[in-house]
Amino acid sequence: MRRLVVASLLALAASSAFAFEQLRFNPTSARIRVGETIYLRASVGHVSGFSPPPNWGRVRIVSQAPDVATALGVVEYPGGATDVEIVGISPGVVDITGSGSGIVGMTSATIEVYCDEATLTRTERVSAKIHTPLTLSILAQPRPGRVITWYAGALDDTSHPLATGVSQLKFTPVTYGTTWIWARAVSACGSDTTEFAIDVPLPRRRAVR
Repeated sequence: MRRLVVASLLALAASSAFAFEQLRFNPTSARIRVGETIYLRASVGHVSGFSPPPNWGRVRIVSQAPDVATALGVVEYPGGATDVEIVGISPGVVDITGSGSGIVGMTSATIEVYCDEATLTRTERVSAKIHTPLTLSILAQPRPGRVITWYAGALDDTSHPLATGVSQLKFTPVTYGTTWIWARAVSACGSDTTEFAIDVPLPRRRAVR
């Protein structure tokens, strides 16, 4: 009976010996804007006093709330490290952790995502020539969590969409007078709207002598 107990304890110690690898993050907390990308250093280190695992493994870095921030990275162990890409999606707080077997004592990194945008509307007048292409540009740039849509027509008229997901639009006037085009970038932090008044003057009449 005593031999059985000793053998069981030895087996338990042996099985525990291969598991003691610990996931760590540096830094363990960060504050980022919606749309911002940062990198955390994730590493797997051996816990002193235990034998390293006999085989290599992998830990996938995961976000506990991907709608707040995404996490992309894989760490190999023992002794591995990688830079984890973190992208802010919407305002909130999220823990970044690891998912993998053979790892104990996992730490987490806490990410706070905040807004730095306001709801804005601006108007730009553009002088153009008939049948001559031009490029319209807005300040807002495409990024995760932001939707950009262009429309033809008066502001807030969404019946004639032109393009999505781009910060520039190529347009060729085909009529004289003023043509209206507008674009709106919407995110969890608000919206940024730009309307363009494209003025194409009538051709000058030649004087009759």
